[in-house]
Amino acid sequence: MKDNKNAVNHSSENTPATVLASEMRRKRVRRRRLSTGKIVAICIILVVYVLVLAAVSLVVFYKPKIDPSTKTYVEYITDTNGVVIETIIHEIEFDEQKSESYNILVLGCDRAAMLTDVFMLVNIDNLTHDITVMQIPRDTYVANHNGITIANSRVNALFSTYYYKYYRSGTSQDESYKKALTSVADDMERTLAVDIDFSVIMDLEGFRNIVDAVGGVEINVTRPLYYNDPDQGLYINIPAGNQVLNGEQAEGFVRFRKGYATADLGRQNAQKQFMAALLKKVKSSISISNVGEIADQIITYVDTDMSVADLVYFGQAILKCDLSNMNMFTMPGNLVSQYFVMNRAGVREKMTEYFYRYEGSIPDGMFDKDTIFNCPSNSSMSAMYYKPADQVYDDGMLNGEDAEDIWIN
Repeated sequence: MKDNKNAVNHSSENTPATVLASEMRRKRVRRRRLSTGKIVAICIILVVYVLVLAAVSLVVFYKPKIDPSTKTYVEYITDTNGVVIETIIHEIEFDEQKSESYNILVLGCDRAAMLTDVFMLVNIDNLTHDITVMQIPRDTYVANHNGITIANSRVNALFSTYYYKYYRSGTSQDESYKKALTSVADDMERTLAVDIDFSVIMDLEGFRNIVDAVGGVEINVTRPLYYNDPDQGLYINIPAGNQVLNGEQAEGFVRFRKGYATADLGRQNAQKQFMAALLKKVKSSISISNVGEIADQIITYVDTDMSVADLVYFGQAILKCDLSNMNMFTMPGNLVSQYFVMNRAGVREKMTEYFYRYEGSIPDGMFDKDTIFNCPSNSSMSAMYYKPADQVYDDGMLNGEDAEDIWIN
């Protein structure tokens, strides 16, 4: 009887309900044994995972903001004595096809003299995958304005004028540099009547470092380039022929001008050739996977109001652009009295076609309304400024593919 009783008890302990209850107790015991350290580790892994997903999303979906709102333009009608007799308010609608069209002011500065001999306005359209570059010649006439007197009345001294204005008022060098860049961008935005979204300035050292960072740039040098200027520490010695220029040689190539028949305009063409070759090299050496790494390097060589995310965005946009979609031109105008004088009608047309983000044309009253690009006291300069667009020098639109093989005299 005793054995039977024990047998009954033993069998009852192995019923399905008993086994299930025992298994649940063991699971509860195992849960209790999960250490605090393991819980913290799991939480950290989850947080890192979420952050990585967020970072990837920012890179993939990020784009710089554009204000798509309607712009207001006020037109003043005056009588023969200049007295305002009527005020008309115009509303200018944003062009939705320009929702990813960005204008960037690009300056190249010689820190020794603080002159910006490279002065360009660049448009990057990430919808059409086009890049448009307008070069403003270093000798372009600019009148005194905003209470400043510009040395030699040339655009390449505009940045230095603002810089010394801020620096002499007690602002630090770095802050003066940034404020001067902002002031130049504000001047160009107000004068050319287009939005300037970002500004970039690099000195010669930064330029050399960027060229070296991409492994040099292949250029067909159409003639030997020799020039020495000990005062500037500039020594150019580049033989003719197809070759890969390192940073120092590239600097000499884009700065050389004394030996060209058209001087600075010849240098403008050389810079077009270099920009096309640089785009070609960038597309062959940079990919979507390493564009962020390159952006981190570039931002250390330049002063800009762009973030690293902005640089990555524009880097990706540039990678989508072929040489056939890259177009460059020199600001319409001509040489007069040792200055390059902007042609008002020609530049306004170019701004409307390639840089303006609103419907219709740039209103005439908005464009260079302070006439800082004209010298009314000089009749020859004023005549060039007001000439019809089809009567002034225009080097035309040079495509990136054609720029690679341009012959520079």
